[in-house]
Amino acid sequence: MGAGFFNCILEAFASTFLRQGAQKGIRIMEMLLKEQCGAPSAE
Repeated sequence: MGAGFFNCILEAFASTFLRQGAQKGIRIMEMLLKEQCGAPSAE
């Protein structure tokens, strides 16, 4: 997976983000990050 793939994900997310609104977009992003990492963020 290169930068091109990541850019496609970002563009798709950005359009969804703009359509759905900030709060819902942030919640979706957090959910996707948790799925990707398989664990809550280590902060």
